[in-house]
Amino acid sequence: MILGEPVILGGGNGIACVLIISTDPGARVTCNFGNTEISKTANADGKAVFELKKAGVWTVTASLDGETVSKEIDTSLALETEIDFINADPVLENNSWETISKVAKKGEAQNYWNIGDTKKVTINGVTYETQIIDFDHNDVTDPTSYGREKAGITFQMKNSLNPGRNIHGTGTMTGGWASLYIRTNGIPEIITQLETELQDVLLNVETPYGATYNATSLSYVSDKLFLPSEWEVFGYKSFASLQEGNQFAYYAAGNSRVKTIGDGGGANLWYTRSYFAQYPGYFCTVDQSGNPGYIAPNTNGRGVSLCFCV
Repeated sequence: MILGEPVILGGGNGIACVLIISTDPGARVTCNFGNTEISKTANADGKAVFELKKAGVWTVTASLDGETVSKEIDTSLALETEIDFINADPVLENNSWETISKVAKKGEAQNYWNIGDTKKVTINGVTYETQIIDFDHNDVTDPTSYGREKAGITFQMKNSLNPGRNIHGTGTMTGGWASLYIRTNGIPEIITQLETELQDVLLNVETPYGATYNATSLSYVSDKLFLPSEWEVFGYKSFASLQEGNQFAYYAAGNSRVKTIGDGGGANLWYTRSYFAQYPGYFCTVDQSGNPGYIAPNTNGRGVSLCFCV
């Protein structure tokens, strides 16, 4: 965005006013008035300060990453002017993943879209609906590169992968979520099956989990695709030993937890990443009615509804 807030100095040293432009860090900002043109690069705080020798209507242009926005600012008045780099459609489906990611990184997502809004993705040629389940929820693994501590948007598949599957090849597990076959082998393959545009904006986020069925403390691993925990779905523990994260806003609002195998198929239970607290060979699930349950992770034909962040 560009915010113009003129400060009138009274003409000292031939300066009519100081114009402070707030925009994205690194943006090239140019002020034009008649034949006069002044350019600066916004600093790390997104500020570009101009000492202008003429008061009047200046055209201010900001450019970044091939995008240019501009607006006229009357520096003879005490006012604020805003120009936003974001050009997003209020209908989530109508936006590219690049645009959605840009909005998310700016922390503006909830000003454009709502919990439950949907966006289609294609996995290995099959189209699925994903939906927003929270804003500013998951911790980003590399906040320095992303520019924020929290991922702007968390999505989840509205239903489960088709066909159904299991999440591990054996009934007894060691290592919890970090060692599950779906995470170590299945998810890397699924990522390659996503459209390139989505692959380019997937975030690594920190996933809390219990490393043993009777764990008393959390472990963390970085993921681009992940299963939600029992707590993130229900907001309480039924069969898990730990609170692994916080409940997603979509489920806290009372929305349905029932999922089908593929969009439009029959309801089926679906896996969470949470160990069943009483036995090492089982994981927590959401059953066909949307209630807490548990099952062996090698049970075939069951639901896998993945989450991701941008």
